[in-house]
Amino acid sequence: MNLLTILTEAGVLKPEDAKAIEEEARTTQASVESLLEKRGITSQQILAKESERYGIPVRAVPQAPRGKEVFDHIPEESARHYGFVPLAITDGALEVGIVDPDNIEALDALQFISSRVGLPYKLFLISRSDFDRVLDEYGSLTGEVGEALSELEPPDQINLEGEADGVIKEDAPVTKIVATI
Repeated sequence: MNLLTILTEAGVLKPEDAKAIEEEARTTQASVESLLEKRGITSQQILAKESERYGIPVRAVPQAPRGKEVFDHIPEESARHYGFVPLAITDGALEVGIVDPDNIEALDALQFISSRVGLPYKLFLISRSDFDRVLDEYGSLTGEVGEALSELEPPDQINLEGEADGVIKEDAPVTKIVATI
């Protein structure tokens, strides 16, 4: 269901305001959400009305989840394409944030991913800004690998048999890279 229709049915918007916002979004290429915010309707109000309509709880994501174990279950490409991101693993279930619960294709993909990884999922509505924040965390995981690679230093000396002088350490950059991956 269209966001403007949800807000109109909930009494947050007048039908003529909804039509004006829809037309402005079409002509200016601005997002409906940004146009609603200009009119004083916050993302929290929007999420609350969507939550009522779809029966999906809202989740605020003040900071992105940390640690690769959360991100192992949903590939970044799938998250970007379908508009859902992993939030946490709680009580044996993958908590997933979604921005568009009307996207049947996304829900089908989530069901597939859930069966593939063997974890049930709990769905939460999240704001676009929270979604973007979690997506940025995927990039920081790549950054961790790059940082570990940059710490890689050549061995001090190599003897004639090709063996490096020194001892393998647990905090060696290669070990960090493998652990990060």
